[in-house]
Amino acid sequence: MIKQLSASVAEAGVSAPRMISELREVTVTVIPESPAYAKCQFTTSSRAEVHSGDATWQDWPHGEVSNTTTDVFLFRVTAVRLSATGAAKLEILGNDK
Repeated sequence: MIKQLSASVAEAGVSAPRMISELREVTVTVIPESPAYAKCQFTTSSRAEVHSGDATWQDWPHGEVSNTTTDVFLFRVTAVRLSATGAAKLEILGNDK
């Protein structure tokens, strides 16, 4: 079954992490509002590290983007979050089976 998640920021900042470790075939789409730049960040740190704030976050390969951009994670990711210079949204699609 396809599961949809999202994260957003109304102004510059970083969203709360969205746990996706149970999902497979994860597609993420970053949607910045003009004139914002935004990027997806991901971690392979443990769930406990994410919850405690000790996770190590990495930027996705596209860096900061100003237009809607999509990518697929071909490896196991624990959580994702959105980092942006202004209002933006992160859409997440994955298969939970």
